[in-house]
Amino acid sequence: MDGLNILNLAKGALVEQADIEIQKVLENIADPNTDDKKARKLTITMTFKPLDRESAAIEVVTKSTVAPYKPVTTQVFIGRDDDSGVVTAKEYIKGQVKGQMRVVDEDTGEILEDNAEKQSSGKKILNINR
Repeated sequence: MDGLNILNLAKGALVEQADIEIQKVLENIADPNTDDKKARKLTITMTFKPLDRESAAIEVVTKSTVAPYKPVTTQVFIGRDDDSGVVTAKEYIKGQVKGQMRVVDEDTGEILEDNAEKQSSGKKILNINR
């Protein structure tokens, strides 16, 4: 009878699981969205459950602990749709003024004119904040 060999345990399943978890750890270290200085862990748990004095079941679990993603912050403007009354939010676009709305054709990326702008074209804007 050959002795117990961890490399061949469960027909190599332990080594296969460990390889998968190691790959997850390496990908997490290489990910620029995670903290590159945080330690990662690979835990292998082997649980021996005796069936009697002559045999036992061995349960193998591998688990990796990786660094979480770095937090990402954005800003949204919240408002109520005048027609439907539904509260909506739009993500802030750099250079956008609070209250300013941009209508963009999602397919082409073209900035579309608002109907109010079309109707008021040709009229001068009066600056009341002098």
